[in-house]
Amino acid sequence: MKVLVVYYSRTGNTKRVAEALVEALRKRKCDATLEEIVEGKDRSGLLGWLRAGRDATLNKETEIEEMKNDVAEFDVVVVGTPVWAFTATPAVVTFLRRYGGKIKKAAFFCTLNSKGARRALARMRKVSGKNPIARGFLATAAAESLIKCRDNSAVPQLHRLLQHPDPHIRTQTLSVLARHPEVADIQKVAPLSKQSPPVSIPALEILAKKGDASALEDIIAYAESPEGNVRAQALAALLNIGSQKALDAAHNLLKNEKDPLLRTQVALRLINAGRKVDADVVSPLLSHNSPVVRQSAILALAQCDGGKEILRHHLEREPDEILRRMIEKQLTEEK
Repeated sequence: MKVLVVYYSRTGNTKRVAEALVEALRKRKCDATLEEIVEGKDRSGLLGWLRAGRDATLNKETEIEEMKNDVAEFDVVVVGTPVWAFTATPAVVTFLRRYGGKIKKAAFFCTLNSKGARRALARMRKVSGKNPIARGFLATAAAESLIKCRDNSAVPQLHRLLQHPDPHIRTQTLSVLARHPEVADIQKVAPLSKQSPPVSIPALEILAKKGDASALEDIIAYAESPEGNVRAQALAALLNIGSQKALDAAHNLLKNEKDPLLRTQVALRLINAGRKVDADVVSPLLSHNSPVVRQSAILALAQCDGGKEILRHHLEREPDEILRRMIEKQLTEEK
């Protein structure tokens, strides 16, 4: 899904939220693009602030630069504004009037220090002529962007999404809480750990990060599942937890992992966590038919003890020119 996040920001608060939102959307495999609404008027300083409030109160439009991106090319356009005088900024109102007709689907957010959110969002809806979509992935991405900006106002909404009928949205919500376990309500998370994967595993990850030893054992059991997707999710959870016991479990399971790409991914993450991985666990994958698997194997071996010597012998046998250049680069870099 292609998502354009556009924003206007006077002090930088809305910009930070928009940047965090784009980052969160990209983690969800969205093709997310960020663009600022650039206004012609100078809004800096006390005088600029006073004029900003006046123009917003009078519902004035303003001059904005042409957008670099064509809003019509995106599946969803997310528009962010600070709240001035209990409403949306003139720059955002002007943007929505100019481009609202080209927007396929819209979503809105605002930043503020006091009140006016409802009025600002209602103004954006009226001016654009668009009813904002209610998408679970957008809601979780927006909530995570706020948490990263040290604003926990969206945490209650995250916990409400744990009751969503769509298991994918429940899983996305739990994944956000797993990345920020300090805001997770254990009483609301714990029941989901009894559901089937994929919902249960991020719930168990949260509980394990909170010190629940039995939750960690359950994740280890999932990591031995015959189902590849379940194993991948459970191994990722163990690596995310990062405790000695969790990393030991992932390390022990590595050599028996049948999925070649998953094996190289786990090896790389273990290496990045400071664990030594035996080159013999990864080297057989250099003969795999998939260039993607061989690429991951090359990256892992470059960081394994004795791995560069294996790569040196493999260099002439590697059929892919791009991968040969990658090996040459790895060999010239210091370990």
